[in-house]
Amino acid sequence: MSVFQVVLLAALVATVVLGLVMASRGALPKILAGLLVGGACLGAVFVVEPDWTTQLARFLGIGRGADLVLYVLVLGTSWGFLSMYMRVRAVRRDMTLLVRRMALDEAERDQTPRRP
Repeated sequence: MSVFQVVLLAALVATVVLGLVMASRGALPKILAGLLVGGACLGAVFVVEPDWTTQLARFLGIGRGADLVLYVLVLGTSWGFLSMYMRVRAVRRDMTLLVRRMALDEAERDQTPRRP
């Protein structure tokens, strides 16, 4: 096993531990933690047995295992960016509604006559 494979396996183990800790604290939804842990475990298998990636790629009609890994990474990254975009959009919408409500409440408070 090469030094690179050892470093990569250590990073994948750290990813599994982090995913499990975040899920147990409620900082990460259980389904996402499951996907993260499952993906890291699958990645560890492919690091230990790189030929399996090539065999799977050929089974799927893709020439090389490296191409398969790249395609999966592109899909995962695209999904991650889309997910973050949707979250940011929801937060901006919520913030707009909150600021609007605060402005209306402040305007209403300013128009209320004050007693001496």
